[in-house]
Amino acid sequence: MANMSVSVEWQKDYQFDVVTDQNFTFTIDANSEKAPSPTDVLLSSLGSCCASDVVAELRARGAELFGLKTTMSYKLTDTEPRVYDSVNLHFVIKGTGVNETMVTEVIENSIEHQCHVCRMLKSSMSITYTYHYVKLAA
Repeated sequence: MANMSVSVEWQKDYQFDVVTDQNFTFTIDANSEKAPSPTDVLLSSLGSCCASDVVAELRARGAELFGLKTTMSYKLTDTEPRVYDSVNLHFVIKGTGVNETMVTEVIENSIEHQCHVCRMLKSSMSITYTYHYVKLAA
Protein backbone atom coordinates (compact mmCIF):
# COMPACT_ATOMS: atom_id res chain seq x y z
CA MET A 1 0.00 0.00 0.00
CA ALA A 2 1.40 3.40 -0.98
CA ASN A 3 1.85 6.08 1.65
CA MET A 4 0.64 9.43 0.43
CA SER A 5 0.18 12.76 2.11
CA VAL A 6 -1.62 16.04 1.70
CA SER A 7 -0.93 19.02 3.94
CA VAL A 8 -3.45 21.63 5.03
CA GLU A 9 -2.16 24.88 6.49
CA TRP A 10 -4.28 27.57 8.07
CA GLN A 11 -3.86 31.03 6.49
CA LYS A 12 -6.47 33.28 8.11
CA ASP A 13 -10.11 33.27 9.12
CA TYR A 14 -11.38 29.92 7.81
CA GLN A 15 -9.03 29.72 4.83
CA PHE A 16 -6.50 26.95 4.37
CA ASP A 17 -3.90 26.18 1.72
CA VAL A 18 -3.74 22.58 0.59
CA VAL A 19 -0.56 21.08 -0.88
CA THR A 20 -0.56 17.61 -2.45
CA ASP A 21 2.26 15.08 -2.82
CA GLN A 22 2.77 16.36 -6.37
CA ASN A 23 3.08 19.92 -5.03
CA PHE A 24 -0.26 21.09 -6.44
CA THR A 25 -1.78 23.81 -4.31
CA PHE A 26 -5.27 25.17 -3.83
CA THR A 27 -7.18 27.10 -1.20
CA ILE A 28 -10.23 26.01 0.76
CA ASP A 29 -12.47 28.41 2.68
CA ALA A 30 -14.97 26.93 5.12
CA ASN A 31 -17.09 30.09 4.74
CA SER A 32 -16.96 29.99 0.90
CA GLU A 33 -15.93 33.65 0.82
CA LYS A 34 -12.54 33.43 -0.94
CA ALA A 35 -12.42 29.83 -2.20
CA PRO A 36 -14.51 26.66 -2.41
CA SER A 37 -15.67 25.07 0.83
CA PRO A 38 -14.51 21.60 1.88
CA THR A 39 -17.86 20.14 0.81
CA ASP A 40 -17.57 21.85 -2.60
CA VAL A 41 -14.19 20.17 -3.01
CA LEU A 42 -15.66 16.82 -1.98
CA LEU A 43 -18.48 17.13 -4.56
CA SER A 44 -16.06 18.22 -7.26
CA SER A 45 -13.90 15.19 -6.44
CA LEU A 46 -16.89 12.91 -6.83
CA GLY A 47 -17.93 14.50 -10.12
CA SER A 48 -14.47 14.60 -11.66
CA CYS A 49 -13.67 11.02 -10.59
CA CYS A 50 -16.84 9.67 -12.24
CA ALA A 51 -16.43 11.90 -15.28
CA SER A 52 -12.86 10.65 -15.80
CA ASP A 53 -14.09 7.04 -15.77
CA VAL A 54 -16.90 7.85 -18.20
CA VAL A 55 -14.57 9.63 -20.63
CA ALA A 56 -12.00 6.82 -20.53
CA GLU A 57 -14.55 4.05 -21.00
CA LEU A 58 -16.49 5.78 -23.79
CA ARG A 59 -13.25 6.44 -25.66
CA ALA A 60 -12.17 2.82 -25.14
CA ARG A 61 -15.46 1.77 -26.74
CA GLY A 62 -14.77 3.91 -29.81
CA ALA A 63 -16.82 7.00 -29.02
CA GLU A 64 -15.63 10.40 -30.15
CA LEU A 65 -16.38 12.94 -27.44
CA PHE A 66 -16.75 16.66 -27.98
CA GLY A 67 -17.95 17.53 -24.52
CA LEU A 68 -18.83 16.08 -21.15
CA LYS A 69 -20.14 18.02 -18.16
CA THR A 70 -21.20 16.63 -14.82
CA THR A 71 -23.37 18.62 -12.42
CA MET A 72 -23.98 17.37 -8.91
CA SER A 73 -27.20 18.15 -7.04
CA TYR A 74 -27.52 17.05 -3.46
CA LYS A 75 -29.73 16.86 -0.39
CA LEU A 76 -28.49 17.32 3.14
CA THR A 77 -29.80 15.61 6.24
CA ASP A 78 -32.23 17.62 8.38
CA THR A 79 -30.28 17.19 11.61
CA GLU A 80 -26.90 18.53 12.64
CA PRO A 81 -24.30 17.89 11.58
CA ARG A 82 -25.91 18.29 8.16
CA VAL A 83 -24.22 15.77 5.92
CA TYR A 84 -25.00 14.57 2.42
CA ASP A 85 -28.05 12.34 2.33
CA SER A 86 -28.02 11.92 -1.44
CA VAL A 87 -26.18 13.14 -4.51
CA ASN A 88 -27.28 12.95 -8.13
CA LEU A 89 -24.67 13.18 -10.87
CA HIS A 90 -26.15 14.60 -14.06
CA PHE A 91 -23.99 13.97 -17.13
CA VAL A 92 -24.32 15.91 -20.38
CA ILE A 93 -22.41 14.01 -23.04
CA LYS A 94 -21.77 15.32 -26.56
CA GLY A 95 -20.28 13.07 -29.19
CA THR A 96 -20.62 10.41 -31.83
CA GLY A 97 -20.51 6.63 -31.67
CA VAL A 98 -22.44 6.48 -28.41
CA ASN A 99 -25.79 4.88 -27.65
CA GLU A 100 -28.10 4.89 -24.61
CA THR A 101 -27.09 1.39 -23.48
CA MET A 102 -23.40 2.27 -23.63
CA VAL A 103 -23.90 5.46 -21.60
CA THR A 104 -25.90 3.64 -18.92
CA GLU A 105 -23.34 0.82 -18.64
CA VAL A 106 -20.39 3.18 -18.45
CA ILE A 107 -21.91 5.45 -15.80
CA GLU A 108 -23.16 2.56 -13.66
CA ASN A 109 -19.77 0.86 -13.87
CA SER A 110 -18.06 4.04 -12.70
CA ILE A 111 -20.41 4.55 -9.75
CA GLU A 112 -20.49 0.91 -8.66
CA HIS A 113 -16.95 -0.27 -9.37
CA GLN A 114 -14.37 2.17 -10.75
CA CYS A 115 -14.66 5.56 -9.07
CA HIS A 116 -12.76 5.36 -5.79
CA VAL A 117 -14.51 8.47 -4.46
CA CYS A 118 -17.93 6.83 -5.06
CA ARG A 119 -16.74 3.68 -3.37
CA MET A 120 -15.73 5.67 -0.29
CA LEU A 121 -18.95 7.70 -0.12
CA LYS A 122 -21.74 5.38 -1.24
CA SER A 123 -21.96 3.55 2.08
CA SER A 124 -23.00 6.80 3.78
CA MET A 125 -25.26 8.33 1.11
CA SER A 126 -27.31 7.54 -1.95
CA ILE A 127 -25.53 8.23 -5.25
CA THR A 128 -27.75 8.32 -8.33
CA TYR A 129 -27.33 9.57 -11.86
CA THR A 130 -29.19 11.05 -14.79
CA TYR A 131 -27.85 11.94 -18.20
CA HIS A 132 -28.54 13.71 -21.43
CA TYR A 133 -26.81 12.59 -24.59
CA VAL A 134 -26.39 15.08 -27.42
CA LYS A 135 -25.72 13.07 -30.58
CA LEU A 136 -23.62 15.05 -32.99
CA ALA A 137 -23.48 14.42 -36.73
CA ALA A 138 -20.54 12.29 -37.74
